Formats: sequence, C-alpha cells, structure tokens
Amino acid sequence: MPPPHLEYKPIDHSIAQIRVLTIHLGSSDDPILCSLTRHSLQHENDYEALSYTWGDPTRNYLISIGAASLPVTKSAHDALRHLRLKDRDRRVWIDAICINQDDNTERNRQVEYMGQIFKGASRVLAWLGPTGPGTDEAFELIRAVSAKSPMKPALDVWRAIEPLTALMNRPFWSRTWILQEVICPEKAPLIGCGNKWEDWETWAAASPLAMGEELEDVLNPKSSILGRQTLKAYAKAFEMFSGIDYLRQQSYELQHHHSGQGITNLNEVLTVSINTECSDLRDHVFAIVGMIHFDGIAAGIHPPKPDYSTCRRSTPKWQSFRLRVTRH
Repeated sequence: MPPPHLEYKPIDHSIAQIRVLTIHLGSSDDPILCSLTRHSLQHENDYEALSYTWGDPTRNYLISIGAASLPVTKSAHDALRHLRLKDRDRRVWIDAICINQDDNTERNRQVEYMGQIFKGASRVLAWLGPTGPGTDEAFELIRAVSAKSPMKPALDVWRAIEPLTALMNRPFWSRTWILQEVICPEKAPLIGCGNKWEDWETWAAASPLAMGEELEDVLNPKSSILGRQTLKAYAKAFEMFSGIDYLRQQSYELQHHHSGQGITNLNEVLTVSINTECSDLRDHVFAIVGMIHFDGIAAGIHPPKPDYSTCRRSTPKWQSFRLRVTRH
C-alpha cells in the first residue's frame, strides 16, 4: 500500500512561522527521505536557503516526508539528491516544498517573508543544476583565476572558457527571484553545479571585468575571429552576474552604514531585472518590492502585498502602484 500524500500542517503567521526541510543522510541511489518542521523566522537561522530554477512545473517525482509522500518537480528532486550528505542530515529551506503550493493564502504570506528567509539563512545555496560537459574544467578555471595562480597553457583555458560561458548562460541567471535571493543576504552565497561549489567572490574574480587584459592575453582574440567571438560571448554571459554583484555590494553598504535599510535606487534594480523571467508575471513585482526600501524612494509609495488569487496587472491598485513607481 503506497504511503499517503503529505497533508501540510498550518503555519502560524502571527509569529512569522516558516517550515524547514531536513534532508536525511543517504547515498546517491537511496530514496530521498526528509522531514518538515515549523519554526518562527525570528528565532531560526540554522538552515540553508536554496536558490534554484524551477523549470518544468510538473510534479512527477516522489519524496518521502515522514510517513507521507510528496510529489515534486524534477528540478527540486535533482537539487535534493545533490544537496543530500552521506554523513549527516542537512536542513534547507526550499520554496517548492516548504510552502504549500496549493494554498494561495499561505503562498501570499510566505512570499512576503522571502527576503527575510534568505537574509536570515546561515548560507544561501545558488544551485545552477546538474553538471554538464566541461563543468570540471570550468571550476578549475574559476579557482585558478581567484587564487591568481599562473594561467594554464592557452589550450586548457580555451577548453574551460566555453563550458564556463555555458554555465553563465543557464536559465538560473535569468530568474527574477535571483535578485532578492542573492542580494538580500549579507553573507555571499555559494554557487554550485552538481556537487561542486565555490563562493560568490571566487566566481566574481573570474568575471571579464575582474580578469581584464589577462583574459584577452590568454585568448589572444586579436589574432583570431574565433577568439574575438569567444571573448564576446564570455563577456555577454557574465553581464547578469556583474549587475547582480554590483547590487550586492550596494545592499551590503546600505545594510552596514544606513541602519540596515534595503536598496533605495529602484532604477538600478529595474535595469538589472529588465531581462529576467518568471513563470508568473506578478512575481516581477513581488520579487523586487521585497528588496527595496521604498521610504527611501518617495513618501507614500506602498507596494501591494503579494496576492496570487486576486492581484492582477489590470486591477486599479496594481495600475496605481506601477504609475507611482514609474513617476519616481
């Protein structure tokens, strides 16, 4: 007899409660066994928050939560398999599981907490997805550049630069929610692919802006059309990362030197977010307002609260908010 489907226990929003998922230890081929617990966001920071790409919303994969089962998407299933440890349990917050996706009232309240959830986590895990061809070489290049190690022969760099470009072109970097998930936390996220992880600063050192002429010298683009095309593609792939990295630095300065307030320059956020995507168009606003300090923009601007059941772009309050923000 199959296990019953999970029935979520209600969350107490009066104390800003969230759920935290414990991924129980296991080997790569073991079934995924988990448990869910509820905690007040104000007193809980012993968890890691996962930032990842939802992808196909179809929930065809089953995981075990206690004695019950829960259908999840392929991307969530892949993430859990790669995050699971062999020697100890791991506590994570993952939106697709920790929020009851079938309860719009709960979703509305939990989305309001998103900035706090990621800011309060012990660490943010920015997971790009499973590995692909050349992932090992791409991580080797990132580490070598960050450590300022002598560059490998040009052939090795050529072999690594294309898969690194591919990693930076993955759908993860075009997600609207990535802005709030990686900019709000004070501690820089870890960026991972498969089971490989490096910190944000290590990746930043490999950006074209950081590498500068060193990268051009290695690839020698002036002597080769292919070299120029490769360098252009590499620089283009890092554009979103560089924009997010800039906003991260701005957010850090404001939090440490202006009483912990959020970003006030809405134009800068919109410039970075203009090319991002989300499956629900309302998330373009919900993801951004959660990281903006509106009192620092103009008095009297109050963004609408997340409402996945009634809030649409055509409603009067939605049009009013868009108009007032545009004017400022």
